[in-house]
Amino acid sequence: MGEWQSGYVRANGIKIYYTRTGGNKPTVVLNHGSTDSGLCWTPVAKALEADYDVILPDARGHGLSDAPEGGYDVQTRAAD
Repeated sequence: MGEWQSGYVRANGIKIYYTRTGGNKPTVVLNHGSTDSGLCWTPVAKALEADYDVILPDARGHGLSDAPEGGYDVQTRAAD
């Protein structure tokens, strides 16, 4: 496993936390289900990282992302 990166980006007025494998490779984004965080995909990301820059975001209200009072509908989460 290489040196993974993590941090925050701003989307729709909130901070979204992410982890990524990095590198100058094609990007794959893995979105988690309703009760997980991005790191639930760690085994898959490890399998893909040699060929892809895998991005594992925490959806709003999950993991280390901000948890605002609203905005949990499908459209807003997709916009994030």
